[in-house]
Amino acid sequence: MRIARSSRRAAAATVAVAGLLTAASVAATGGARHVAAVAYLPGITCANSTSCVAVGGNAVIPVRAGRPGRLRTVTDRIFLEAVSCLDATTCIAVGQATGGYPPADSGPTAGKPPPVAPPEGVIVRLTDGVPQSPRVIPGTTGLDGVACASATSCVAVGGFDRTLKSLSEYHPDVSHDRGVVVPVTAGSPGEPIDLRATSALGSVACAEAHCLAVGDAGHNLGSGVIVLLSGETVGSERIGGAALSGVACPNSRNCIAVGGNNDGFIEPVDNGIPGRQRRTSSGPLVGVSCVNTNLCYAVGGTTGRNGGQIVPVLDGHLRAARNVADTTFLAGVSCLPTGHCVASGGDARGRGHENGAIFQF
Repeated sequence: MRIARSSRRAAAATVAVAGLLTAASVAATGGARHVAAVAYLPGITCANSTSCVAVGGNAVIPVRAGRPGRLRTVTDRIFLEAVSCLDATTCIAVGQATGGYPPADSGPTAGKPPPVAPPEGVIVRLTDGVPQSPRVIPGTTGLDGVACASATSCVAVGGFDRTLKSLSEYHPDVSHDRGVVVPVTAGSPGEPIDLRATSALGSVACAEAHCLAVGDAGHNLGSGVIVLLSGETVGSERIGGAALSGVACPNSRNCIAVGGNNDGFIEPVDNGIPGRQRRTSSGPLVGVSCVNTNLCYAVGGTTGRNGGQIVPVLDGHLRAARNVADTTFLAGVSCLPTGHCVASGGDARGRGHENGAIFQF
């Protein structure tokens, strides 16, 4: 398990201890697809209705027509959190590298164990589902979200703390690091931008040249923050209730953010300004994706039942939640304008341990 401080992990933990899995309703497409050899799949994106890719741990998994394909892996000290695609063949995954990297192959440190070091954010380019060499972003403590605004431009977000020198200075249960934005052009990361006014950011969505990031406003999970990224302009708004963990933008003006601890909520955002919150008692919401301006789907966990849920959001209003059988939690979701959606998370059929889950609806 990665050294985590994002609200996404906190929400998953809230549900995981709530109770045993009970019977859940199943959508017409059937139950979730079991993905062995990976503990959890927090991120997924779809380039078209037949081609998606999911990430989690150090695994990258292509998804064809709702079915998981051949698993590919990166370095075992990397934990991937999110993924977004530039086009049908090239995607960008982000996450965290823990414990530092081995020393140089030559010199006085050659052959010695890797140094004890704080976690760092990492970016991995995927070509036809195959991960390339990871790129560590110095000064970052982890990257939890990524969105591609065009065929050449993406934005990654996470935590930033250039002052960390040793693992003993890092406290994973405290969101002590500041927010960070890392521009990615043609698959190559640029210089990280330190957002001193925010804490760690957990998700980002882009429409045209406008992006919106969300996360934790302070040193706890008591409030959220919305950060509008438009060209050289960066503006932020704090909201009450809980940290925000997911966001989707069907167009350049309208976005919807989700979050919650025991209860979930949605936060409509109009041109960077938060609107009226709407809440659900079914459980925390972690991820969201939109079919169009009117219809979105939020995913998360079910309080007291330890299962995944999908909540339709129609014209800004929460509709009845659907429980997804055989899942422990849903964290990622990707929808296309055609109405095709695929969610990812944890599977309850791991015989004592959690595996990945893919659910098409």
